[in-house]
Amino acid sequence: MATPESRRIRLSSQDLQNTPNANEEVETNVILKIPNGLYYKNFDKMRKNEQLCDIKIIAKNGEEIRAHKVVLAANSKYFNIMFNSQFKESKEFEIEIQDLDPHALSLLIDFIYTSELAVNVQNVQEILNGICFLQLDETIRSECIDYIKSGIDPANCLGMKEMAERLGLRDFYTFSLRYALVHFSQVYKKEEFLLITFDQILQIIKSEDLCANEENVYESVMKWIKYDIENRNKHLPDLMEYVQSRKFANYFSVRN
Repeated sequence: MATPESRRIRLSSQDLQNTPNANEEVETNVILKIPNGLYYKNFDKMRKNEQLCDIKIIAKNGEEIRAHKVVLAANSKYFNIMFNSQFKESKEFEIEIQDLDPHALSLLIDFIYTSELAVNVQNVQEILNGICFLQLDETIRSECIDYIKSGIDPANCLGMKEMAERLGLRDFYTFSLRYALVHFSQVYKKEEFLLITFDQILQIIKSEDLCANEENVYESVMKWIKYDIENRNKHLPDLMEYVQSRKFANYFSVRN
């Protein structure tokens, strides 16, 4: 086991030229490192015992989470800006965070102290939303996105695309859109497809990367229209224009 120590060394002739006293010995230090988590575990014990806590976070369900401003600010850009600014929250003991799922918020505060985060299929989207909101380290954000990607399928890819767009996650957005285009023959048969907006279905069917024949595109358009025919029937001409253009494109492609 390493122990703190120092060593005395004599400078080389080249180094001696730069020292005021050539006969003087110089002391150098051995740098010892311990995992950062050891300090935060102590902070976590103090937090659980409500020792020296100087901030109380109120979640939207009324749950109270006590913490230390310096720990939160050191790990979250959101809290760093809040506590080091002229905002009134910087001087208050109690703040409210109404934009995040309470359970996800609690897990993320725990993560800041413990570096451990338990995610599953049910909570991962709320967790990712919280990571982006609190502006936590990009590493945990990337790991969370990778976890979501591993579970993407035709039934949820459009929802993933919408979430990625809302959170400004460009690479994840591109990944989700690409998945939807490649697996469109399955995607349009899922309930999630029926819930997308006109702009979203238009983006898909007019894409040059869409992997589908004209029959699939036509059927998808009609399913989407009939799901809410009263409000969507007005979009039929615009959508059919792209169905027809795809049909002609395939016709000429076959002839050539």
